[in-house]
Amino acid sequence: MKRVVFISGHPDDHMTAAGFLSLLKRRGYELFEIVLTGGSGGYVSADEKNTIVSTRMKEFSRASDLLGMKKTSCLGYDEHVLAMNKENVEAVTKILREVRPDIIILPNRDDYHETHLETNKIATKAIRTAMKMRKLELGEPIAPSVILEWEYSVPHQPDVVVDISDYWELKKALMECYGSQINEAEFRKTEGLSVYRGASIGVRHGEGFRINRFLPLRLDKIMELIETGHCSDK
Repeated sequence: MKRVVFISGHPDDHMTAAGFLSLLKRRGYELFEIVLTGGSGGYVSADEKNTIVSTRMKEFSRASDLLGMKKTSCLGYDEHVLAMNKENVEAVTKILREVRPDIIILPNRDDYHETHLETNKIATKAIRTAMKMRKLELGEPIAPSVILEWEYSVPHQPDVVVDISDYWELKKALMECYGSQINEAEFRKTEGLSVYRGASIGVRHGEGFRINRFLPLRLDKIMELIETGHCSDK
C-alpha cells in the first residue's frame, strides 16, 4: 500500500493540498497527517481564546473524516513558542519511520506565517534524519519518492502543478468544515489561487507545489511509481 504523510503547523493546513490528497486517495494511497500545534493563535475575539483549540480540533476531526485520513497524529505543541528542537524533530522522525511514506508534503519554506516556517524547518530536519542511518532507536530509515511543499500564503512560481478540477467541490466542502478560520475573504483567496494555478496548465482548478531545497526529487523512484501503475487513474 502506498502512503502519503501531510505535515501541518495548524489543524486546517491540509486544505491547501486537499485536491491532491483526494487524487492520491483515489489512486490507492493511504493518507496520514502530522499536526504540530492545536492552533491556539487562531481566535478572532477574546471570548474564543480559551476554547479555540477545542473548536479547531473538532473542525479538524470532521475535515479529516471527509478527506478519508487513515491516521492523524496531533502533537499539541504551543504555536506561540514553536521552535525546532530535539524533542519535536525526533517526534516527527519516529512517526515518519512508522508510516514509511512514499510522498511527504510540508509547508512552504517562504510562507509568511511563522508557525508554517518553523514547521518547515522541523519537518525538513526530521525527514533528513529519517532518511539517514542514524537515530535507529526511532525506527529504520525511509526512502520517500517525492517531497513537496504546499502553497498558500505567499504564491511563488511552483515547481509542480496538479490538476484538481475533479476534486474542487470536495475541497470547498472541506473548507466549510473550518467555520472558525475560513471566512469569505479566505475562501476567495483559496479559490482565486486554485483557478490561477489551474489556468497555468489549461484546466479549471489546480494546486501548486515546490520541491524542498534540501531534499530533491528521486526521479528513479518516480519512474518506479509510474511503472507499477500508481501514477495512473486506469
